[in-house]
Amino acid sequence: MAELPSVFAVDDSTERMSEFGLIPIDDLYLGHIKKSEIKSNSNKTGKRLNMQVEIEESCDAEEKYKGRLIFIGLNLSNPSAQCVAISEKELASILDACKLDEVEDTEELHDISFGFQVKIESSEGYDDKNVIKKYMTEEEYAELVA
Repeated sequence: MAELPSVFAVDDSTERMSEFGLIPIDDLYLGHIKKSEIKSNSNKTGKRLNMQVEIEESCDAEEKYKGRLIFIGLNLSNPSAQCVAISEKELASILDACKLDEVEDTEELHDISFGFQVKIESSEGYDDKNVIKKYMTEEEYAELVA
């Protein structure tokens, strides 16, 4: 349990959070990995690397997506070899975008800016979500938005 610094009470005048919605899929974004953690997968049969990518800027003039988060989930250990292979390909793309050849700890990926493009992923029983479909270095991003 975590005690709040003071009592928090709401009434009709208290502003509520609005729904974020999806970010546009045709735009390019610059961001960095803000947080990462390794957890057991839902079946407890493998390990999953979960990461949060924070948007630093986008190619739109308003930059209304600055600070938004995109979530990445990679199955690095799983009974399905195909699942692991797909995750390893994405991790390799992330390392390329961060200009790293290897990592031992996921914190080595934190705070390195890289460019990316998103797509919308649909899964039965879940709301649509944005996922990263292409990674690029910060320099490649800068060339494309210039």
